Formats: sequence, structure tokens, C-alpha cells
Amino acid sequence: MKLKVIGTTHDEWVQALLGQFPKQANKRSIILIGTLSQLALTMCARIIGYRVIWLSNNAEHNTLVQRLLKLMSSIAQKIIIPNQKAEAYYLKLGIASNKLTYLYPVCDFMAPKKPNEEYLTLACDGSIAVDESLGSLLRGVLLANEILGNIKLIIAGDISNKHAIEWSSQQLGIKNIIQIIPSKNNTWTKSCDVYVLLNTVNQSAPLSLIQAMAFAKPVIATNTLSNHEFIQQNNNGVLIKEINADMLSQAIINLSRKPEWMAELGKNNYNFAKEKFSDEVLQEKLSNILQ
Repeated sequence: MKLKVIGTTHDEWVQALLGQFPKQANKRSIILIGTLSQLALTMCARIIGYRVIWLSNNAEHNTLVQRLLKLMSSIAQKIIIPNQKAEAYYLKLGIASNKLTYLYPVCDFMAPKKPNEEYLTLACDGSIAVDESLGSLLRGVLLANEILGNIKLIIAGDISNKHAIEWSSQQLGIKNIIQIIPSKNNTWTKSCDVYVLLNTVNQSAPLSLIQAMAFAKPVIATNTLSNHEFIQQNNNGVLIKEINADMLSQAIINLSRKPEWMAELGKNNYNFAKEKFSDEVLQEKLSNILQ
């Protein structure tokens, strides 16, 4: 039977998952995306005999909508969630944990390899490199390059403010070591030695993080709850306490001086990604949900 999908979302995790869903299901099933379609259509779909599955993002709502979501969730069979932030939100609403299922998008994979010996290439997602993060990122790279002298920085992806990046790097005198790569996919993470993520407490991790992990890249990230889902301190990455140029530069320098450790962090990320972000894992979970 054809799997019906209703609703839209701007959440990149959910958009990526949608492209990897099968077109058919064993039972009459409907995927409802977004709060509006979930509240409006769950009851009707169940009445006419559909198995109702919610595909949810990281949106938060006012008290009235929260109560309605809790009520309608009792009728839906499954709620697919993209990360721990969404899980915590639903559990806070009082929704049963056995209704929640993690689904992560599938990544491309690249076997671990030795870091580049000539240059240390860092990469940062352009959707994150704005506001306070941008200044700390560029100053941290400047400080590290003053010590090491071999830093390159790639800022790529869905870049929020290219002109601000160019102006700031020009002012700091590091424009010659920065490459800006607008891109609609996350394969640009393949080109780096270390992936850097300076996100705030309220920001979810971008998809480029898990793609970098699947490409066996070590990670330097801020110590936020959203990053704890994927990064363990000194196991597959380095967590710094806050968005801070000095802390970032020190983390870069420490990794650069320990290539064996960098390789170990990258290998651990690759192994973690194989357990979480492979097509085999996704298909197995989808078959359990849609059967």
C-alpha cells in the first residue's frame, strides 16, 4: 500500500528523513508532519482505518497546543523524533516513552584516514557561523594560526551571512586562509581534518555534524545538551565550555600536536556513525514502525 505523507516542515533533520522513507507500507499508514496536520488529521485518519505516525521536529508550543498534542498523541500509534531535544520535550508533555522512536538520516561514509600533515583544515557549518559564534570562530582560528602557522578554515553549507564572514576575516587579516563554500549537501565535511561546531544552548546540531562523524572527522564543539547526544568528551571529540576564542584555539592546538589522538577520535566517530546513521539501521527501524 502507498505510504501517505501530509504536512510540511523547515526542519532539516525531518526533511532529510522524508527523502529516505519508502513509498510503500504493509498497512494503511499515514505520516503526519508538523503540529497543524497532527492536531487536525490524527482523529480522522484513525476513524477511517489508517495507522497514524507522527514525524516531529524541534518546535515548541504554547500551553494550549501542548495540551492538544498530549491528547492527540494518545491516538497516534508512533511518534518519530529526530533527537534527544525533541524526546525531552515530549516526555515533559507527559507522552509515553514507548510511543517515541529515534530515526536519524542516513549519511555517506568514508573510512578513517591520517590527518593532513601539511595543513590542519578546520570546517564549520555556515548556518551556525553567525553572530557571537562567527567572531569567536575567526578569532580562535587566528590565535591558533599564530602558533601553528598551518591552519585553513572552510565555512560551508547554507551560509547565513557570507558578507559578514568576508568582512570579519578581512579585518582580522586571515582572509587568505578561509574558503567559503555554499552547498546544499554536507559532503563538504569530507575535505576537513577537524569539524568545529560552536552552537548555543538553544540550537539543535546541524546535519553536517553527523555527516562529519560518518567521514571519521574529530569534532570540537561547545558543551551544550544538544551536542551531548553525539559527542563524548575526549572519546570522539573535544567539548569546550562556551563559545570562546581562547578555548577554541587551545583545543585546535592540542589536537594538532597529537595526530594519533586526532585519528582515534575520528575512528570513534566513524564507528558511532555506523551504529546510528547507516541505511541498514534506518531500514530496520522503519520496517518495525510500518509493519
